[in-house]
Amino acid sequence: MLEFFNPTFLRKSFQASSTGWLGIDFGSTAIKVVQLRKRRQQFECLQDTWIETPALDENCVFPLKAVDDTLPPAGIVTSNRWIEVEFEPKTSPIAQAGLSENLQRHWPTGVAYLVPDTEFQQAIQPKRLQIAPGLTHWLGTQLLQVGLEPRIIDTPPWTLSRALTLHHGKKGPSVSAILDWSATTPMLVVARNGLPQFSRILDCGGLLEITERITERLKLTFPETLHYLKRIEKPSQPSTASKRQNDWTTSLAAPLIRVLAEEITRSLHFLKWQCPGLLPANLVLCGGGATLPCFVDQLQSHLEIELIPWTLQTTDGYALGPASAQAAALSATEWIS
Repeated sequence: MLEFFNPTFLRKSFQASSTGWLGIDFGSTAIKVVQLRKRRQQFECLQDTWIETPALDENCVFPLKAVDDTLPPAGIVTSNRWIEVEFEPKTSPIAQAGLSENLQRHWPTGVAYLVPDTEFQQAIQPKRLQIAPGLTHWLGTQLLQVGLEPRIIDTPPWTLSRALTLHHGKKGPSVSAILDWSATTPMLVVARNGLPQFSRILDCGGLLEITERITERLKLTFPETLHYLKRIEKPSQPSTASKRQNDWTTSLAAPLIRVLAEEITRSLHFLKWQCPGLLPANLVLCGGGATLPCFVDQLQSHLEIELIPWTLQTTDGYALGPASAQAAALSATEWIS
């Protein structure tokens, strides 16, 4: 049976094991799949792959499999395109009224949630969760067809917080922030002691929007455009041959990247004045945008906060990249929940 993520259910149902869950990040344009193994407080990568998001019909079958003969539990996180979460901040009505007024003044469009808990002992609490009609049944059926055991559906604020824990390790900062630079709806999450305390869905800056002009000019598909952009050298170290190519690409993407930077800055300014204890020292990047050095450098040039692409080094010498962050967090659910 497929259930929404519940830490109590998790503790009762499973004992810690060396092999992690099969983490599946069901994005709007791509599906990322990761499975980890834990040995002596360190991780090995059993699989790290991705496929294009297929059509949601019964004739489609996931090309997924377990690494060995055992059938691991599978956890899924869905893009904000497929799921909607309404949060319930733990504040008094008077404080909540003032918070709503401040949010509206800062962001007439877009969504922001804050838990102004001075002791930082609580996380964002879901009030209502709505998933695209039929999607849970379709996902569960797909996993069962390939012999996997579907267990939970999680949502980005919590998977992103666990991704931060994976990235920093046990000695990481108490307050940290992560931006999921996704294809459609980037999300900014600030966590304290592993708990998501601030979450905002940015209403601009998705990769589909930023790369639209490049895709049209080059007559490429979106995956082909990403492959093209990954081959562009960093602006700080361009070769003579690539300089014109880089300048051309920069000119097409720069306006929208600048707008994304402005939205991030507004969010950080809001935290600085409303809840300074949640102001992070740096910002971890995950998602497809974080895999494009030319875009990351552009974004960094408009921000004062340091940007750090998400990564997880494993004992077998492999490094999981930013696009795998949420799938890896789901694979490690037993160990960091």
